[in-house]
Amino acid sequence: MRAWRPLGSARSNLVLLIEGDRGRFVVKVANDPYRAWQLTYEHDVMRGLTEARRSLRPPGPMSPARPLPPAEPLPPAEPLPLAEPLPLAVEDGYTFQLQSRADGHPGADGPLTRPAMVTAAAGLLRVIHAQRLASLDHSAILDRQLRLADRNLRAGLLDPGEFTECGRPAGTLRRLERDRPEAGQVVLLHGDFRPKNILWRANRATAIVDWGLALPGDPHYDLAILRWYIRDETLWQRFTEGYGLLPDPGLLEYYDLLSKFLNV
Repeated sequence: MRAWRPLGSARSNLVLLIEGDRGRFVVKVANDPYRAWQLTYEHDVMRGLTEARRSLRPPGPMSPARPLPPAEPLPPAEPLPLAEPLPLAVEDGYTFQLQSRADGHPGADGPLTRPAMVTAAAGLLRVIHAQRLASLDHSAILDRQLRLADRNLRAGLLDPGEFTECGRPAGTLRRLERDRPEAGQVVLLHGDFRPKNILWRANRATAIVDWGLALPGDPHYDLAILRWYIRDETLWQRFTEGYGLLPDPGLLEYYDLLSKFLNV
């Protein structure tokens, strides 16, 4: 190793860029059991997606924008732009994930205001949601998410600042359990789809990073997270046109609340 420098330190992991004789790589470091589990999970997700890329055919045309109906299949998937997962190691209480360095720079943790970036984000999310999954039951997936939400609440993992406008977490979770949607699609979710987890080059999305919260679920989950970063209504319309489907406002609100329990 010739040189290294920190790329950033989020709530979850320390991220390092290292340079050596074989090129430039990224190392993520976790130092507590929960984050170590999450880092191992992220490694497995990336490895599965990388292996799946080798057998994909180009996607078909997507339907024009319209309300998202239950159980409508998305088009065949195309390869996802993501880093290649390399060895995972555990040493001295730390978990290390090595991966290739993807091209581009992470976006700012703030609103998307450039039309070209909004269009790029729409295309990238469309590709994520079009990845093939085994047939999964929407109700069973939501059951699992709500159980995880309850576990995170009981474990004290939630950010109280996330609940200043919607009420106390326990009451919010009871509303989610009471008002749960009974039907919907199940797709691959990134789970934390926001500008800082997209790598950019000249307003073009070059890769998607941080797969530690990926899971199957309703596409409105990812859409609700990104909606917070696209506040301008004209840009949101541009996004939905690029994504190819018009999200349901009620489901956006529901999954926005659910994400506060799961994105921890």
